[in-house]
Amino acid sequence: MSAAAVLHPPPSPFGMAVTADGHPVYDLDVTFKGLRPPRALGGEVYVVWMTTPALDRIERLGTVEDPGRFRARISSMNKFILLVTVEPFADGDKRTGPIILRGVSPSGFLTAFGGHELFNNMPHD
Repeated sequence: MSAAAVLHPPPSPFGMAVTADGHPVYDLDVTFKGLRPPRALGGEVYVVWMTTPALDRIERLGTVEDPGRFRARISSMNKFILLVTVEPFADGDKRTGPIILRGVSPSGFLTAFGGHELFNNMPHD
C-alpha cells in the first residue's frame, strides 16, 4: 500500500493564492495504490488528516470516498504532515484509528540544521 500526494496551486489573479493571514492555499491530490477495503484493517472508512510537525494541532480533511484518490483544498499550515487513518465512523472529528500512511509537506524539508539541538555546543572551524 502506498500513496503519492501532489500540491497544486489553485487559480489566482495574484499569482499565488494565500489566506488573509498569509498561509498558502493548495489543491491536494492524493493517489493511492493497493489500498485495501478499510474493513480489512478493522475500520469503516479511511480518513485523511493534516497536522503540524509538532503534532499539537490536527485537522480532519475528509474521508477517502474513491479507493484510488482523495482531493481537498488546504490552507491552514505552512509545514504539515499528512496522515491517513482507518476510522470506525465517517463523521468523527478526532483521530482514533491507526495511522496507515503518512507524508511530509515540501516545506517540512526546509529546516535550518545549524539551530538544531544536535549541533549545539559543537566546535566550529
